[in-house]
Formats: sequence, structure tokens, C-alpha cells
Amino acid sequence: MAAYPAIKLFVETVHRVQPRFELSPDDATVVTRICRLVEGMPLALELAASWADSLSLSEILTETRQSLGFLQVEWRDVPERQRSMRAVFDASWQRLNEAEQVVFCQLSVFRGGFTREAAGQVVTGAEASPQRLATLVRKSFLQHYPAESRYQIHELLRQYGAEKLAYDPTLEAAVRDEHSSYYCDLLGQQEMGIKAGVLHDIMHAIQGDIENVRAGCMWAATEGPLQRLEQAVNPLGWFYYRGYASFQQGEITFRGLGDALAADETRPPSGTVNAQRTMARILAWRSLFHTYAYDLQT
Repeated sequence: MAAYPAIKLFVETVHRVQPRFELSPDDATVVTRICRLVEGMPLALELAASWADSLSLSEILTETRQSLGFLQVEWRDVPERQRSMRAVFDASWQRLNEAEQVVFCQLSVFRGGFTREAAGQVVTGAEASPQRLATLVRKSFLQHYPAESRYQIHELLRQYGAEKLAYDPTLEAAVRDEHSSYYCDLLGQQEMGIKAGVLHDIMHAIQGDIENVRAGCMWAATEGPLQRLEQAVNPLGWFYYRGYASFQQGEITFRGLGDALAADETRPPSGTVNAQRTMARILAWRSLFHTYAYDLQT
């Protein structure tokens, strides 16, 4: 595995701060995850690896996932603009006009990519037109995959855009709510097809956006109208039940939804019918997936 360019660069950089480092099989797994997270971006790999003298590889992976600000160093022999990923992105950010900046920071709410239709529904206060998306592609803020009709954002750029969006809490809440509404509605629209037994195409559509679906449901569990979450729970449960993801992932997802719903003090009292019914559905799916995951392990 050390022959892969991204892994090779990471290991070479680690050797600068930890000369005796040797890549074990367990280390290779973590390094691969770091390389995938930063999508092989050379400077990001070097910045992450520079922490190997003070943090474990697993800690480097965790910190890189959590904060773009982690990828910075105090190297004196390189230009300041190359000492952090934020400095690199700041320079690129200035190449966008105001409308492009507004659109991109809103697109950061998407996880695992998005379609043009989804962008048009979720982005608010500015038009996510095909022309504007094409401009963001040309300026390397988006990647476009015509065969799949999807756009992707590099994870580090997505974190950068999310930071920009957080500067305007009102806009951030509005966009996340639109995102949640879009994907919970997408799930709700599939229930009739699920009951009719038309499953393959429906589940494939959910699978392509499962990260967005999970994020949308979690927002609905904490911030959105309860009816939104209620319509999404059963289709999401069927997705995991039919084996399009592991039972363990299903248990984790429904545990998170249940915990979020139970902890939200702004919800109506637990005695309301909708709250009870929604929580009952969540707990039933969680229990099912927990049982199946346990049976598979034993």
C-alpha cells in the first residue's frame, strides 16, 4: 500500500518528524482513511502528517474530520499561504464574486454530493443556476460527474464553506431546514412504492443520497417539524432492512435519531400523539437492527 502516491507522500512527511516510523497494517488502514478524507490533496497530506510527532494517526484522522483549522503548521521556510489549508482556500475564495460565495457556502450543507435539482431546492436567497454551478466547477470549488448527474465538494472545501455559512446563523438555519425538508420529503414519497413492492429503484435512489438523508433526518429530529421526521422514519427503516446498508449502521442511525428526539426540550410534551408514534417507530426499527446485528455477530 505504501506504493500509492498519496500514502507514499504521507509516510515520507511523517519520516521528517518521526524518522523511525514504520507503516504497519493497522497504520495503513488509518492512513488510507486520511488520504481519502483529504482526497489526496498533497498540501493537506503534508500538513496532516506533520502532526505525527505529537499525535497518533487515529488522532490525526479524528482532528482532520472535525476541523479544517487543524491542518496548519508554523513552518518558517515556506510562504504563509502554504502553512494552512484555510490560507489556501482564502486565496481561492477571493476569486468568487459575492453571489458565487453565497451559493457555495449554502452548498456546504450537502453530504456525499448532490444533484442540480436538489441544489435548486435547497439554496435560498441566490440562484443555484446551471451557469453558476458550472462557474464553481471551473473555479475548482465543485466537481461535476455528468454520468451520474451529480456534483461533489471536496471534504476540506465543504468544511471551509460550512465555516462561512456559520457566520450567518439565520441563513444557516434556513438552508439546513430546506435541506432537511427536501430529503425527508424524498423519503416520504417512496413509502407508497415500498408498500407496492417496487423496491430496487427506490432503494438505489436513497442509497445515492444516504448521507444527505441521514443529515436531513437528524435536523428534523432536533429542529424541524415533527411531521417531517414521522414521514421519513419508515422508508429509512426499510432501506436498512432490505440490506442496502448494514444492520449495524441502521442501529446507529436510529439510535441517534431517538436520542436527538428525546433530548430536544423544545418539542411538544412527550404525551402528544405524534411524538409518541414517531418515537415508537424509531425505537422499533432500532430494536430490530440491534437484534439482527447481534445475531450476525454470534
